[in-house]
Amino acid sequence: MKKTIIIISAFLSLVSCLNDGEFTRTYPVEASFEYSGLDYAKEFGSDSLYFNDSHGYGIGWDYLAFRHKVDTIKKVFEGGMLLSCLKGSQFDPADSISMATADSEAFANDAFRLNSSLMFHGSKTYGVYYENPDPSQMPESDVEFMATEIGQCVLGLCYVNNTRYVAYKVSKCFEDGDRLTLQATGYLDGVKTGENSIYLADFSAQKDSIISRWTAFDLSKLGQVDHVDFKVVSTKKEVPAYFCMDNFTASVTLSY
Repeated sequence: MKKTIIIISAFLSLVSCLNDGEFTRTYPVEASFEYSGLDYAKEFGSDSLYFNDSHGYGIGWDYLAFRHKVDTIKKVFEGGMLLSCLKGSQFDPADSISMATADSEAFANDAFRLNSSLMFHGSKTYGVYYENPDPSQMPESDVEFMATEIGQCVLGLCYVNNTRYVAYKVSKCFEDGDRLTLQATGYLDGVKTGENSIYLADFSAQKDSIISRWTAFDLSKLGQVDHVDFKVVSTKKEVPAYFCMDNFTASVTLSY
């Protein structure tokens, strides 16, 4: 799967042009993962998935990097964030028999397919995060602020959803009391700054649901960060650790 590099961020050239402390400026950052004028057929290929297989570090957007780990020899995605433009479709329990027969082989792309027919505000592209159970196949951090020498980053929110394959596995494996939880933890200079969590599926006594719409996830509780780590926690080990993301926002202050 040969793919070229998508370059969105220009902050590296900016760093060399800044003078020390003349003034500060705050920029809103909104990672929509939409690329104007991009040849999607070329960049995303026949599988409609994109990851950077030339260096395997991740995907840049303004001053943020959404990290992933890639085997650059085999051109295989291993873990972290990739981009998907697979058309979304909500999981139908009637699909269970056919999906169970082939499970992940016939429905491999459903691991990276949005569990909703509605894209976020009609967008074409969204992020899909996969937490590989092998830590050696994960990036050191999941989201990184790339201008720490000249600025600060405070997060806002993002929107999250399930993938179709996760929705299928939850429907097959969960019982009363089971939950699928997405946790986000912020760090600054190696020190934890804050955390927050959201249920992607909740089969508690009061609620029996699987998220199938874009849902706001508040990241402001993480405070000022230089990187963020995600963790997907399931009460059933059979449920894989995927989730979809779009419209990741932050406020970046740079000192010129």
